[in-house]
Amino acid sequence: MNGGRLTRISLDEALASKGQTDWNGVDADPLTDVDDDFDWEKAVIVERPRKASLTIRLDEDVLEWFRKSGAGYQTRINAVLRAYVKARG
Repeated sequence: MNGGRLTRISLDEALASKGQTDWNGVDADPLTDVDDDFDWEKAVIVERPRKASLTIRLDEDVLEWFRKSGAGYQTRINAVLRAYVKARG
């Protein structure tokens, strides 16, 4: 599953190897390729809206429909409500 890229080591081994990063291996890995030409002047910090905790009553079938889609169903419910708010503008 991991393609042999992960290695399990003990805490003692990890502490002993501190500061011994294989930078040549990191540089050769295409997954660590960073675009050096990125224009950081155009970068924008995007803050997520604050969340509020509340109790809401939903029809059981509606809640079950969202839960069947797996983890993150509350986020999806929030996305549907956000789309409604934007549409009503």
